[in-house]
Amino acid sequence: MNELGIEYSLGVRTVEKTGKCVVLVTPDGERTMATCLGASKCYDESQISAAVIQNAEVFHFCGYQWDTAAQQQAIKKALQIAKQSGVLISFDVADPFVVQMHREDCRWIIDEYADIVFANQKETETLYETSAEEGARILQSKGLKFGLVKLGAQGALGVTPEDTFVIDPVATEVVDTTAAGDMFAGGFLSALVKGASPRVCGQVAATLAADVISRYGAHLSGEVLQRVQAKFF
Repeated sequence: MNELGIEYSLGVRTVEKTGKCVVLVTPDGERTMATCLGASKCYDESQISAAVIQNAEVFHFCGYQWDTAAQQQAIKKALQIAKQSGVLISFDVADPFVVQMHREDCRWIIDEYADIVFANQKETETLYETSAEEGARILQSKGLKFGLVKLGAQGALGVTPEDTFVIDPVATEVVDTTAAGDMFAGGFLSALVKGASPRVCGQVAATLAADVISRYGAHLSGEVLQRVQAKFF
């Protein structure tokens, strides 16, 4: 993280072992995760830095952080700080299983805090118990700055309070879908803070997601980062 210029505030040491995630990838590129949370279970509100959040342009978190009561309290504290400070709040629903376990909490986050929401087709259908398209319309009715419903090989659907737009897919060979959603969200938010239009944000997101699923592991190629920089910025 130091080499990449990423600031972090995880200075707490614990006797718990580092968490691990074994990812099983089938020939169609779909993945199944077997996860041991390990030390991440120790994350609590004492590790939330108000100063870091207050100085951010976007506070981003995902549904996986709803695993333990301590993590939930940490996120709730962070959400309050972000909202009081006028920081954009970005929520990635993360997983259909998370939605099944915490549907009401996910809806509450969207209704009370979120400015930007990312969800794939299955997550959207599970969240609102309807089709992905109708789920997108429900997100639009919430007054979000952006709602993004990812549709896999069909691209994605974006909504704002006033507009609906389609994000075209980027053709690629699907090897491993691990981190596709994370790269989509990261690409969209990165372009957003650079001042790009919603449609350009979507194109950047789709480009990075297509790149990461073209190889095993959650790694982008250096080439795609150069191409995105040259094409869009």
